[in-house]
Amino acid sequence: MAEKYIVHEIFESIQGEGGNMGLGMLFIRFAGCNLRCPFCDSVEAARHVGYLNKAYGSWTLAGLMDRIKVSRARWVCLTGGEPCMQIDEDLIDAIDCSGRAIAVETNGTIFQQAFSRLDYVTISPKNHVVDPRWFTDGHVNEMRFLITQDGTFAGEPPEAFSHRVERVYMSPEFTGGYKPNEKALKVAMQLVTANPNYRLSVQIHKWLNIR
Repeated sequence: MAEKYIVHEIFESIQGEGGNMGLGMLFIRFAGCNLRCPFCDSVEAARHVGYLNKAYGSWTLAGLMDRIKVSRARWVCLTGGEPCMQIDEDLIDAIDCSGRAIAVETNGTIFQQAFSRLDYVTISPKNHVVDPRWFTDGHVNEMRFLITQDGTFAGEPPEAFSHRVERVYMSPEFTGGYKPNEKALKVAMQLVTANPNYRLSVQIHKWLNIR
């Protein structure tokens, strides 16, 4: 069991993208990431864990569960940063025992067997290889492929994964203001209309200017 979890923020909101869009959730945004992507939309959360520990402090498992139990949300979304750097079996056990369902948003580079018990897994590939054990030993509910403002993918193309997962989303990058980049959106639309297995995912929470 981890003695502490470095958490950037905890808040209640709606899921703004993907297959659970519009669903109320309690979001736990873990600090730190094993990647340094130039297009990251959670830069503060992705900073080095050591810095964030000093800036935001740490949570015990009991403290996290106290916060979760006062929420009326039936879903807990573990996000980041890269949450799989810190999620462990004890946290999964505790949330499961509280009667909540667990969603995770990950870059897919880290896997451990306990992750097979997560209820809803979203992988958003970046410029690194996705651990194949997510597909062989675990499960993946959806994949969101970021299309950057120059109209390219931020990682492996969806063709490499579309046969392994039911839902494949094209997600245009937001650049300034509260709307997606025009070029990224245009490319996403072209891909979705050309391929019946792809869907468009736009971050509606940014459009609505909410967390």
